[in-house]
Amino acid sequence: MSAPWYDPQGIEKVRKGSSDTAATPAVPASTVNITNTTGSKVLVNIAGGTVTAVKVDGNTVATGTGVSVVVPHNKTISITYSVAPTWTWATL
Repeated sequence: MSAPWYDPQGIEKVRKGSSDTAATPAVPASTVNITNTTGSKVLVNIAGGTVTAVKVDGNTVATGTGVSVVVPHNKTISITYSVAPTWTWATL
């Protein structure tokens, strides 16, 4: 059984360019949750900044920057950082 934020088929769609860019919200303050309300799961690409944790639905899924994580619909993502990263969202 795989974790809900691990989606190799969705990641492959992004690699092939068949995903759609979702409206990307502003990066919230460090540790603040933001909920995926797009109606679809999204792939969140996080770059730059100084990041110590990325959490999806309260579970730590990464401990740095330069990562992509899947956030299911109605689930949350938060980033713990000292220097804010940038991010983009793409629907899967």
